[in-house]
Amino acid sequence: MGNGAQGTVCRIFPEICNDRDLWTRKIEKRLFEPALDIVEKAQIISILPGLFNPGEIPGVLLSSLNVANRPDILRKWTSLSAWGTETLEILTRGAIAERAALEIADWDDGSRIAVLSILESLRCSASIQVEIVERITEIALRDGKERRAIMENPRTRDILASKELNHRQRTQALRELLAELRFPRLSSRKKRFSLDVESLGLPPRVRIIPPPAFEGNNWKMELSFTGVEGLREILASAGSAAMSGRLDHVLEPQPHQAKDEQD
Repeated sequence: MGNGAQGTVCRIFPEICNDRDLWTRKIEKRLFEPALDIVEKAQIISILPGLFNPGEIPGVLLSSLNVANRPDILRKWTSLSAWGTETLEILTRGAIAERAALEIADWDDGSRIAVLSILESLRCSASIQVEIVERITEIALRDGKERRAIMENPRTRDILASKELNHRQRTQALRELLAELRFPRLSSRKKRFSLDVESLGLPPRVRIIPPPAFEGNNWKMELSFTGVEGLREILASAGSAAMSGRLDHVLEPQPHQAKDEQD
């Protein structure tokens, strides 16, 4: 150009093109470009309900975004797109899984920021992120507390602030704590079972496996050995424990102790 300015290629649409047509073209173009992050995806999805009537959103767009055309799902994505700058910035860093982000889409700001910070620091898998989020929600609903209060538990803080544990160990410790808080009776039963089994003095290659949630009578014993002589030694030790009656206390039912209330 004569004044030295750089030229650019423009596409001009006729006046008959409405907002729906223009946005649809823009979104389709973006879908063929580099992969979207969660924030971009949420922003695109949040636009669609304003352009189309319910049930009329083009299936090809949602299919390309890998999103089900369900009102509850679209509502969660729309809520996610409206988050504040601080939380959206965490999402753009890519440490939070999409499934976990959708689970906390409707949380209050304080709880959402707290859990996002935790998940980002733990660097755990998508499935574990969802497990942590679901456990926090279950405990909060049962106890009538804000979700943030569960994360501000002193034991939770100690785990997350630990300098002795790496991120995998902190993740496991947090999962165990949340399981204990969610199912206190079952957790207590597991601890007592471990102490009882330890008191039997069985060889380390012998494992006693309780029924799921300690409900039912289908107990198992797992043996690990090398050679016939090793098997004989293990069977002798296990048989001695069984004949002495020391297993009776371990296997005895504990009514009203193992099963937690589902409030």
